[in-house]
Amino acid sequence: DPSLFLNRLPQLVKPGGQLLLATPFTWLNEYTPRENWIGSGDSEQKLVECLKPYFELEKKVELPFVIREHRRKFQYSVSIGTRWRRIGSAV
Repeated sequence: DPSLFLNRLPQLVKPGGQLLLATPFTWLNEYTPRENWIGSGDSEQKLVECLKPYFELEKKVELPFVIREHRRKFQYSVSIGTRWRRIGSAV
């Protein structure tokens, strides 16, 4: 469950620590049930909303990648990579 994961992060990263996340936000029902997808059309904004109270966004980059399915078929996607710094005191 992506929301449970995001809500747990403040307990896993100590104040001053870094959090690195990379995601293409490609939701698939076979891995994550639709009701657990974060954001209603804007997963990136929901990610920021979940982390902002505990983390400061330091950097965001686009990370293109290619998945080879077979000799004649490739998928080109772009993930976002983010670096966050934990703020505040221990949770």
